[in-house]
Amino acid sequence: SKFPNALFLATEAGTKFLEVNQLTDDKGEPIILKSWKEFVEAVKLVCTTEHDFKTIVIDVVDNAYEMCARHILAENGWKSESEGEWGAGHSMVRREFKRVIDALLASGLGVVFITHTKQMEREDRGVKRMFIDSSLPSGGRGYVNGASDFIFYCFRDSKGARLMRTKANENFQGGDRSGLLPEIMPLDYELMIKYLTGELVREKQDEQNQTKKG
Repeated sequence: SKFPNALFLATEAGTKFLEVNQLTDDKGEPIILKSWKEFVEAVKLVCTTEHDFKTIVIDVVDNAYEMCARHILAENGWKSESEGEWGAGHSMVRREFKRVIDALLASGLGVVFITHTKQMEREDRGVKRMFIDSSLPSGGRGYVNGASDFIFYCFRDSKGARLMRTKANENFQGGDRSGLLPEIMPLDYELMIKYLTGELVREKQDEQNQTKKG
């Protein structure tokens, strides 16, 4: 919600306790996008009309992918994505989802994907481990992860502090293409920006210089 001029494309009622910008209906009530057609129209709106928003937040992207899947199944009269020649449903859903999100990413707007997490078992050199990643289906998960410059896993520690993990390891998905963030840090937007802009480093250098002078 603190990203620059953020507009939420909400696919579930999860923003009522936050002060956020959101699409509204004629009565001024927040719109919850419930179909793929509605989601596509919302993306088209933000990509083709003039506005002051700089960031689009999809909350949550899992629902958007599910709506896309339902749309493809309905169009083809299928009950499962595995239907169609050689399981064509899976690839058709991925292509349609990618088509729309690609347009959003190409708009010049910043894009934030909010997703839930899922535990899964992975095997590495014969060793099985539990791994936490996005709860998106594999087709959507691979695309969104690959398109993202940052992948944060947000959690609370034993004392209730809100933290986020910014790097991947053998148990968690993560990503920081800047290489400037610590592996674990407070869930704090302003602090994140200080790391990314180098402001925090400059502040520490100034403190050290002041100490030396003292």
